[in-house]
Amino acid sequence: MFSGSSNSTFFSSNVKVYTSLLVIYFLSWLFSFKPTIGLMKEAGKQEDEIFELMKLENESKQYEKSYPFVSNKKTLSSRDEVLLRTLDEHRTDFDFRIVSIEPFTYTSRAGVMHITTRVTLEGAYTSIIKIIDEIQIKPEIGKVSSVKVYATEDRLTKSKTLFCTLIIQTMAEQ
Repeated sequence: MFSGSSNSTFFSSNVKVYTSLLVIYFLSWLFSFKPTIGLMKEAGKQEDEIFELMKLENESKQYEKSYPFVSNKKTLSSRDEVLLRTLDEHRTDFDFRIVSIEPFTYTSRAGVMHITTRVTLEGAYTSIIKIIDEIQIKPEIGKVSSVKVYATEDRLTKSKTLFCTLIIQTMAEQ
């Protein structure tokens, strides 16, 4: 009743069905899951970029917190940038705080420009003396022409805070 040829035909048709199902399954995986995996990798890269941006934003906020007077200024001269860099290098070593750096002023007399910067610092007396010494060592910053040291007392805590106002001058030809 049953011949061998019909049995092989049944077997070959089953193989064709299973093979076609496997091909369809592979193609559906290729077109559905593979792009999803690619999107997941891209989302991971975007998360890394967002993390870096958040890190930069935190650093920017920390900079603005450390130097609130700089964020209000549009630009600083190269001399004031060297001054700010010098103060920043020694801020943790000498334990002082920068209160303000007022904009530089120019006055011109007989072809010579006088450039003046006022810096206010807060900290211990020895720290302030050490940073004044560091500023005087660097000729590109200028000459410390005036130093005013004064203390204020907090009425609530009864503690005194020492402030120092420096006036730094430089002369240049016009």
